[in-house]
Amino acid sequence: MPSVLTLAFWDHLPVGILLFRNDFTIIYANQNANDWMSPAMSIGETIAQGTSETDTSHQLEAIKTILDGKEMKMVLPLHFITKTSNRFLRLTWMAIHEPDTNRIVGGAAIAEDISSETSLRSQVAQSQRLASIGKIAAKVAHELNNPLDGILRYINLAIRILDLGQIDKAKEYLLRSRSGLMRMVQIIGEMLELSRDHMVTIERSPLDRILQEAIAAMETRKGKVRIELSCLAPQPLPLYRSDNLFQVFCNLIKNALDAMIDEGQLLITIRQIEQSLDIAFRDTGTGFPPEHAETIFQPFYTTKGFGRGTGLGLAICRDIVGKLRGQITATNNPEGGSTFTVRLPAKEDVG
Repeated sequence: MPSVLTLAFWDHLPVGILLFRNDFTIIYANQNANDWMSPAMSIGETIAQGTSETDTSHQLEAIKTILDGKEMKMVLPLHFITKTSNRFLRLTWMAIHEPDTNRIVGGAAIAEDISSETSLRSQVAQSQRLASIGKIAAKVAHELNNPLDGILRYINLAIRILDLGQIDKAKEYLLRSRSGLMRMVQIIGEMLELSRDHMVTIERSPLDRILQEAIAAMETRKGKVRIELSCLAPQPLPLYRSDNLFQVFCNLIKNALDAMIDEGQLLITIRQIEQSLDIAFRDTGTGFPPEHAETIFQPFYTTKGFGRGTGLGLAICRDIVGKLRGQITATNNPEGGSTFTVRLPAKEDVG
């Protein structure tokens, strides 16, 4: 146990300090730790009372790793909420060794309050997002103008034709107007999808099941294209937000099918690369200009003809994958076609 002088010094430090035994019993908390975390009897209870079950599990895994001597130090962020505090903390876990034997007899947690730093980053990110949305909104207005102009033209023609009694021709013009409206609905819907600030969680599912559901959803569109799913990663696979990734996978499969024009092969492969999972969508289609490897993820970029796509699909995919702390890339295959790769953290309950 630290001396009285040491404890008084620790109370004046700008960090929170918790000391605990191997059985997780807390033996000391300085003033900041008391104010920020309202410690309970054990370190596990203390963490659990202020954060989610998933975050508690991650913190306890770090503590066990430290106490087992597998790591000297581990640093993890934590959003901690109590009746008197709502803070973002950065916790550094360290083992306490007995001086003579170097045996691990307990642990220490050093808590840094990074609430203001986190808030500032969030504000900067939000400002950047709003600026980006502003640019996209201008492009949306331009994109909506084309179908809107066509709709007005066809409606005026339909009115004139009706006066002449040509019902069938009027119906044709109205159907074309409806197609233009549907395109506008699609553009606006995808714009809203791109701009929403957070993702809605319906349920979490294993990665391979989400892929299987996406493949099944595209069954009626695939024509003569063969779609194969191969899992080369250790089982069981992690759980992910099924609704969001389902949308990403459907979009990538749809793009691959469009590139192959009813014939070809789409091979979807899951591999583990260190602490990540790679999901590669390899098609035998037409590929894309190599210099556009990044441009294709920008809003409204499309190689499809007018009316066949909004150019927002890949932008939405990158947005969703980014929120899952992942990334998406595209390359052309040497033998033809392209490969789109989604890389996700290989952790349970990601996102």
